[in-house]
Amino acid sequence: MRKGTKLSDEHKAKISLSSKGKVPWNKGRKVENAGEKHHNWKGGRSFDGRYWVIYSPNHHKAFRNRTYEHYLVVEKKIGRLLRKGEVVHHLNGDQKDNRPENLVVCATQGVHRSRYHEINRWARKHCKCKECGTVKTRHEALGLCKNCYANYVKKRGVKWEK
Repeated sequence: MRKGTKLSDEHKAKISLSSKGKVPWNKGRKVENAGEKHHNWKGGRSFDGRYWVIYSPNHHKAFRNRTYEHYLVVEKKIGRLLRKGEVVHHLNGDQKDNRPENLVVCATQGVHRSRYHEINRWARKHCKCKECGTVKTRHEALGLCKNCYANYVKKRGVKWEK
């Protein structure tokens, strides 16, 4: 049968009848080689493409029996479980670096964004202002910070139309 082919109601009924009464191959079987008992077990730590994850099925923030390693490290550092809404920030920006001194807990996503990302958002594209070299003030245009861009506009005598 080709992908995307529409089946008639009669054909769907035949398929349904053919599978009735059959027992799935895995019904009643116990998983004997799961987790630590599996021959390919490597300690439960793996990389999901962005963060390190640890096998911890009983953790309150577990997904598919795994938890982000930086959650576990921060919880051990602060001596309590993370609350709902709390965000963990990697100070050096390296999401693979889960050393306790590199991790900070922010109360909310908004606090995290304003404290660590909004200030430097323009600096990711323009490492520094072309004129004065600062990365602390916000970028306006042409690779210039707010102050240098204001001076640029004054020098050129640009008049804004509304």
